[in-house]
Parts: sequence; C-alpha cells; structure tokens
Amino acid sequence: MIPFNLQNAMMTDSAYLAIFKNALARYCRRENRGGYQFGIFAKFRHSASLYPRLASLQEELESPVSENEKKKAVCRFLRSPETTFHNHSFSLYLLDELVALFPEQHWETFYPANKKLVFYSGNLYKGMQIGRSELNQIFENGLMPQQSSTLIDDYVNDDNLCLGITMSKRKESAIAQATGVSVQRSRDFVTSAPRNGYLLKVNYQGKGGLDILETLKQRGKQFGDWVKSGKNRIAVIDKIPASHIEGAWFVSHDKGISNIYIPNKNYEETFSPFLELPTPVSTRLEELFSPKMR
Repeated sequence: MIPFNLQNAMMTDSAYLAIFKNALARYCRRENRGGYQFGIFAKFRHSASLYPRLASLQEELESPVSENEKKKAVCRFLRSPETTFHNHSFSLYLLDELVALFPEQHWETFYPANKKLVFYSGNLYKGMQIGRSELNQIFENGLMPQQSSTLIDDYVNDDNLCLGITMSKRKESAIAQATGVSVQRSRDFVTSAPRNGYLLKVNYQGKGGLDILETLKQRGKQFGDWVKSGKNRIAVIDKIPASHIEGAWFVSHDKGISNIYIPNKNYEETFSPFLELPTPVSTRLEELFSPKMR
C-alpha cells in the first residue's frame, strides 16, 4: 500500500471522498493487498475501473453534505447485497483504508466472515527437541520460520504446522513438542522418537501472531473441546527476536518438565501502553507481507 497522507488529501477533498479516491486508485492499479495476490481469476473478475455503482458512490461523496452523511453513504454501499467482497474487490480496498485511518470507528466489522483474522501477542510456549548448545543459539539469535507463504490464508489452513513458527498459548500443549511424548485420553503415545528437550517461554510483542482457533471461530467454524485443544496454537508469521524469549525449562522424556529454568540474558521486558489502539489487520498484513519483510 502506498503511504496515504489523509491530512494532505483533505486540503482539496472531504475525508471520505479522499479515502474513496485513494482506494479507487489502488483498485484501478490492481495493487496487491498484503497477504493476497492478484491472480488470473481476479483480472477477469474485476474491471479495475470506475463502474456505475462506484460512480454513484463518488457522486454522493462529492455532494455538499456533512461528513456524517458521507459516512452513512459509505455504510450503505458496504451493506448493500450488490457489494462483493472478493480478495481484490473495490470494497476491500476501501475497507483497508477506512480501518487503517479510522481504527476507532470499528470498520473491520464490515469484513465478511471468511476474511476475519485474529492476532495475538503475549505469553507463548514452544517445546523443542534440542540440546543446550542449540538453545544457546536461540537465546542469541531468536527463532525464524522454517517455511513461509505470501498468502495469509495458507497460514489459517495449515494443518501440517509447516508455515511460520508454531507456538502455543497453553504450556501443557507445548511440553509434548519438547519430548515427542504426548498424553491423549489418559494414555501416553509417542509422536516421534522420544528424547529430552526444552520448553521455551516467550513474551511475544510482534504483529505476526495469528491465532488459528480464534480466527476459525470468527469464520464460523465450530469445534468440539478435543479438537479445540489441538488447534489452540499461534502461527507466528514473522521472526521472534531473542529479546522476546524469556527463558526455557529442561524437559525429560520420561520425567516431564523439571525445575531447571534457564533465563535468557538477552530478554528485554516490554510493556505496551494500556490505552493504545490495536494495530489494524490491514496494516499488519501490509507490514508482514511487504517485500522488504520477506
């Protein structure tokens, strides 16, 4: 997304007209949206021009009425059954602009269910079958994704846990990753060759922690309690820096987690401002999937 200075644009246009024009310019350029790619089907589906419904909306926004009336016109457009919400529909370019510029107005409620995304930051855990030397390297360099994708929905639908960095909000779920031994319905089973490992504790403060279960629930999926426990994970799209890693517990494959806790000297405790508005999803995606970040 090309940086858009609303204040400069409002020197000649009203706020909602300026936002409309910028969204229209992006739509006509067939610009990629963060986490989505403009493929061959999108080229056939979208005219990339000022088609009649957009011309009508532009006319309403150019009329000499209050900003509140213009906001209502935008809401009517987004609520209309004629409005489509494909990955590169004009409506989504418009929503991206509105959500980024007016986060306090909750425009994200207009995103359709199949486009909902939930992100998480805070305490996370990751079990790893590694030795002490490998742990020291993680304390020094942080964690990097093994595989990545340019499409956000690949992360949402990744049942093989291959994309990003798989983390857990639940300490108990992550312990099994450290040893290859898990507990299911009161009996142990081996997920891989059992060995000792470490359980990392992370205070993740980045913008790329995609909450898989909450995202799927927002998209209308329903799960039983057992399935929920298996999907209760965070897929971190970007790097986890060493400064976010608090430390690790030693985990034995036959005795479980121990009292041996190793703090990370590179950890830096941070506090987010209590009243800070959350980063809009569209802004997160632009940052996470920017070519500079890949």
